[in-house]
Amino acid sequence: MREVYKEKRQAQWIAALEAKFDGIGQPFGREEFDSFIGHYAAVADIPAAIFPAELIAAYPTAKIILTTRSEDSWYDSMMRTLWNGHQAAKTTPKPDGDPMKVLREKYRQVLWADDFPTERRTTYRAHIKLVRRVAPKEPLLEFVVGEGWGPLCGFLGTDVPEVEYSNSDAARS
Repeated sequence: MREVYKEKRQAQWIAALEAKFDGIGQPFGREEFDSFIGHYAAVADIPAAIFPAELIAAYPTAKIILTTRSEDSWYDSMMRTLWNGHQAAKTTPKPDGDPMKVLREKYRQVLWADDFPTERRTTYRAHIKLVRRVAPKEPLLEFVVGEGWGPLCGFLGTDVPEVEYSNSDAARS
């Protein structure tokens, strides 16, 4: 999300969400995604994670890393980060036209019906199932958080860094 904000790409992600969930405009494919993420070597996190089927179709030779962890651990992390930020934003509202506010409200609605604490497990399980269904078996790495550099570097064909793999949640720091 930081890159979305920094590069002011909220409008493109909002358009992608509206095309996918509201039927407004054409569904996004390679050309549309390239216009705002084509200069990246990789994408991760929300909002990109909302589009696994579309991104896999648009970039069929991309390596796919499906990061998993226990549902409880994922839930705790999400509560400290995205959901906590959402709750805080309710008490310090931004102007209605703020593009980050519009994007956040849109993805929270389409992912969790704006009720993450209730919808979390359904959403998590559906995402994992969807990626497993649409991703080709090669190149797909199902990476369990905490496995360390070995599986990641082996999958990406890179050397293992000489720095220790972090097992901490950045949200806790």
